[in-house]
Amino acid sequence: MANMGGALEQMRSGNGGMGTHGIIIVLTISAEEIGSFFMFECPCDSSNKLYGLSYLFGPGILLLIGGVWMQSGYWKLVTGLLKRKRIKYTNLETTHLRNKNVAKCRIILNTLCRCVFKAMAAPVAWIMVGLLKGELFTCAMWPTDPHKFPDCARNTSFVLPCQIPKTYETDILTCDAIFARNMRSQSHLLAWVGLVSMLGIGLLVKTFRACISKFTFHQQTFIKRFLKAEKTIINEKLCEKAERVADKVVDEFLENKPSKADWEQVSLIQTKAQHISDGTNEIYHLYSPLHAWATAKMAKENNGETTFIFDLVDDDYEENLKEKNAEKAGLLKTPYST
Repeated sequence: MANMGGALEQMRSGNGGMGTHGIIIVLTISAEEIGSFFMFECPCDSSNKLYGLSYLFGPGILLLIGGVWMQSGYWKLVTGLLKRKRIKYTNLETTHLRNKNVAKCRIILNTLCRCVFKAMAAPVAWIMVGLLKGELFTCAMWPTDPHKFPDCARNTSFVLPCQIPKTYETDILTCDAIFARNMRSQSHLLAWVGLVSMLGIGLLVKTFRACISKFTFHQQTFIKRFLKAEKTIINEKLCEKAERVADKVVDEFLENKPSKADWEQVSLIQTKAQHISDGTNEIYHLYSPLHAWATAKMAKENNGETTFIFDLVDDDYEENLKEKNAEKAGLLKTPYST
């Protein structure tokens, strides 16, 4: 369980490597074995195809969605995508608007592809193991009409999908047993062709990227280690800073006996951070009802002037307010100004 938690945390932070993917693959294979042992039951009616394919691809799709969900790069991309006008995708500046839009689209697609690729280990492992076992594919492809069996229209041993015979270490004597063996063989063939193809394509892509790289192998190793250390350290520092700010806010609330109104204010339900203005260019962000209470208390003690160290974020609302105030003061000319 500790390995599983560490692997998921590394995937969430974007630090997962081959070792992390190996742990995830092993866990996926274990889950597939346990799940098929307890849950997979091929139906006897014509829903066998839908059931078999759903069991083969359904968990893989869920694992893919979960893998993308755990990618910090995905949330960095989409957070504020439709709200922040200052959002940047690269440090490179282009002068032509069309070039900027093309560059943004390329970076968005590149980031999405990276996130999907990083999340592919578990879904591919689930599908490949399911194909190698052969039970799911055989259930999905098993015909419910005896006339659809090759050369078995008059065979009296025709069985339903829920009665597919075992073919491993048994004598293949009946037509449906031959058909079951052929279905399992096709499933195995698909698995091995898929594995060899994906590994081959992956090796070619990685080799091509290495060939066109501007850096040496050791330089790339240093950059990867730096990015990993940077993500780890910034997460640790953010946690430490958040804990210190939260500690100061809680101490402010518990310094003296809070009134009933204070308790009611900090018990309000707030689902997201809010911002307020003091009428000037100062914007204060309220992370929680308790944080809002501490901000109001500090402003009251300083006659409305809040030199508050608890607010560490800003947004476009602050910039827009400054522009509006500058326009009102006649310090900023707009295209519609006279």
